Amino acid sequence: MGQKNILIADDEQEFCSMAANFFEERGYKASCVNKGEDAIKKVKEEKFDIVLLDLRMPYFSGGFGIFREIKQVDPNIPIILITGCTPAEIQKPLEDINADDVLYKPFKMDKLLKSIEKILVK
Repeated sequence: MGQKNILIADDEQEFCSMAANFFEERGYKASCVNKGEDAIKKVKEEKFDIVLLDLRMPYFSGGFGIFREIKQVDPNIPIILITGCTPAEIQKPLEDINADDVLYKPFKMDKLLKSIEKILVK
């Protein structure tokens, strides 16, 4: 099956580093980017099994725009949205996209891991 490759796109460097270490300790390969345009570029350059995408990323249209652009590059790549927004704040834009999961900060890393594992076994 091989090592699964995760892209973590979050403008909080501390979260990125912590998440990358967490996943690498569990046998995943993890790459971090802190800007939306870098996330899009990485998906164009490298094959990822899943993307963790913060909705409040600096980019022309934020996380939802980044989501759409990543899906244009690879329509089949699973994307988990992570956000500090409340469900009510993003309910309408969420209706327009097909995210594989949404996790609201703060969350436990084990919950994120379970979500990833569930998606990757599909």
